[in-house]
Amino acid sequence: MDSQLESTDQNANNGINDSADDTKWYAIFVLLLFGWALTTLLLLRRQQTPNDDYESKSGSQSELPALITAIKANDPNMPKLLLSWLSQNEHKQRSISSVQDLANNEALLYQQLNAFEASLYAAEKRGAEGNESKASYYDKDLVLKRVKELAKASSPKQTKSPLRPFYP
Repeated sequence: MDSQLESTDQNANNGINDSADDTKWYAIFVLLLFGWALTTLLLLRRQQTPNDDYESKSGSQSELPALITAIKANDPNMPKLLLSWLSQNEHKQRSISSVQDLANNEALLYQQLNAFEASLYAAEKRGAEGNESKASYYDKDLVLKRVKELAKASSPKQTKSPLRPFYP
């Protein structure tokens, strides 16, 4: 009879050890499942955020309509928008990041920006035939024309591919 009690005690101890082992495996499983879910969530968030390289390449094209609208509306922020667009739009390998760079590289735009700021902040508003000289008169059509020329010159030109098409 003692042998039966001992075997029953051993079976009971084995059952306790099995449940402890099961608890460890459940804990490991839950931790792995949590780590997998967290990793998936982080990867999905990373895919949703825009890429900075793409933003910098497309930034100059998205600023151009805002710049043209500001020029047409005589917006006081137009010089800031123009310099921002010119700094991102590196035409003819010249970088323009300040008004001094603009004076050295684009004299026409520099004169027009000075005339624009003078017309904004002048004590008295003068018309086109007023006392001002022709050089200090702001002409938004001239600025628009030059900005469009620069945009056209800096946009990538599509050339005909030297390869023949697969399907004629």
